[in-house]
Amino acid sequence: MAVEKFTFQTEVSKLLDIVAHSLYSHKEIFLRELISNASDACDRLRYEVLTEPKLTEGDADFRITLAIDKKAKTLTVSDNGIGMDHDDLTGALGTIARSGTQAFVDRLDGAGEDKLAMIGQFGVGFYSSFIVAKKVEVLTRKAGGKDAWLWSSDGRGEFTIAEAERAVDLPLSPDHREDLRDVPIVAIDPADARDHDDAIWAEPDGKGGYRAIIAIADVSYYVRPGGELDREARKRGNSVYFPDRVVPMLPEVLSADVCSLKQDVDRAAMACHISIDKHGKVSDWRFTRAIVRLARNIAYEDAQAAIDAGDAPEYLQNLWGAWKLLFKARQARD
Repeated sequence: MAVEKFTFQTEVSKLLDIVAHSLYSHKEIFLRELISNASDACDRLRYEVLTEPKLTEGDADFRITLAIDKKAKTLTVSDNGIGMDHDDLTGALGTIARSGTQAFVDRLDGAGEDKLAMIGQFGVGFYSSFIVAKKVEVLTRKAGGKDAWLWSSDGRGEFTIAEAERAVDLPLSPDHREDLRDVPIVAIDPADARDHDDAIWAEPDGKGGYRAIIAIADVSYYVRPGGELDREARKRGNSVYFPDRVVPMLPEVLSADVCSLKQDVDRAAMACHISIDKHGKVSDWRFTRAIVRLARNIAYEDAQAAIDAGDAPEYLQNLWGAWKLLFKARQARD
């Protein structure tokens, strides 16, 4: 994805230097400031939804979460507040003269023990994160916006902004999707498959036929029309398969992870409910956006071996029974 590189405003560069050196003995203040910023973001969205309720996208439980990864040595502060778009990032995290940065820098030099109070007073607390971090990333999407953005900097004078290759960490809410997580849906693929983008489930309907659900990973939930991911995918056109590797149409983090249906993991999907009568005719169908959670992944070879051995589990027997009905109807048509 295209990456834009920017240089911090002169006053911000001065501030970063002061934060990194003058305040290092008070490194704990960074967490206070980041949580305060997250709280402000939630308050701003809470105000906006008074006139535009849809901005919450069904998730009006405002919250701030902290996640620690000891192995990666990272701390993530997340909120579901107002968020930022590209222009907000360049304006708020690169050039903040309008919030008093130069005045802050001038007064900080002679502030003595009052430095800590001044950090929050001047609204520049975000930069305190560089007291403890070698690198800071901001992954964000503005409420109501389509694209997510990744701001990144080591605090040494420059920062970058790119459309987030991790797409959007959108919360999956049953408010806007049919919740199929209690359906033991399964994916059947080659043993060496790297991703699983479709899954299926069937059960007898008690009338000699079957009810079935076919689920396909909902890529459109993450790749928005006209966005950078969409434009890059159009250039490639399709994934290319070689004997020893695959060149995916989408970034691997999408094709092999976020848009891959995984066992015991919630995933966005497009689902088709179909009814198959006792003659193998599809008598009814409907499409829906859904949340699914695979019960298991199974290889083609293992599924066929279980059927041939006559000891297949019930979920495979049901799928086999539905297939036989459909195959019988196909033969009659031919």
